[in-house]
Amino acid sequence: YYDIIRRGVLKKFLLIFVISFVFSAPAVEWVQIYDSRNSMKRILEIDDGYVLASGSNSGSVSRTDFQGNIIWEDPFQDSEWEVEHITVTEQDTYLSSVWKNSGPALSIYSSSGAGILNENLYNWANGDTRPVATFELNSEEYVMFGTKEIGDNDSKGFIWKIDRNSEHNVVEEFEFGSIHRNIVQSASETPEGGFIVSGYTYGYDNLFEDTDEDGECD
Repeated sequence: YYDIIRRGVLKKFLLIFVISFVFSAPAVEWVQIYDSRNSMKRILEIDDGYVLASGSNSGSVSRTDFQGNIIWEDPFQDSEWEVEHITVTEQDTYLSSVWKNSGPALSIYSSSGAGILNENLYNWANGDTRPVATFELNSEEYVMFGTKEIGDNDSKGFIWKIDRNSEHNVVEEFEFGSIHRNIVQSASETPEGGFIVSGYTYGYDNLFEDTDEDGECD
C-alpha cells in the first residue's frame, strides 16, 4: 500500500505488479546412443571430454570427446564387474571403485586407453561388501567408502584406508551407522579437504557422516 495525500485527504492505493516469467525447456545439443552399454553408472567430465563407466553385463570404461564420440573403450574381462565410482588422480589415471559378487575391488585405468594398470580384489570381504566411492587421501593412501554386511540383515557403513603401494592393502578400517541396517549411497569430497557420506537405514532414517581430511569420522 502507498499512502498519498491529495488536497488534505489521505487516500490509499494498492499497486499490484504482475511479473510473468516464461520458462522454456533447454535445447538438446546432441544425443549419442551406445548400444553395447548396460547400466551407465558414472559420467566424469575431464579437460577434453568425458569418461563413461558402465555397470554389469558387458560393462566398460570409455573416453569420449565433448560430442560423445568414443575415443577409446576398455570392456571388462569379466561381465560380473560393476563400476560404482570413478575419478581422476593426480597422476592422470582413473581410479575406480568396482563391485563383484565375490567382493569389492579397486582398479586404476590408464587415461590413454591402455587398459587396467593395477587392480586388487578384496575377496576376503565377500560380495556383501559394496563400495560406493574411492578417493586419493594423500600421497600414501586411498580412502574407500561403502556398505559392509555384519550379520543377518544388518550392515554398517565402512571407511577403508588403502595403501597406495602395488598391493593396495587395507591398512585401517572404520565402521559407522546406527543399530539398524545402514546403506551408504554416496560419498563426496568437501572444500575443506574432508569427505561427506550419505545414505539411509531400513528404518528410513537418514545416514549422514562428515569425515576430516584423514578419513576419520567427526
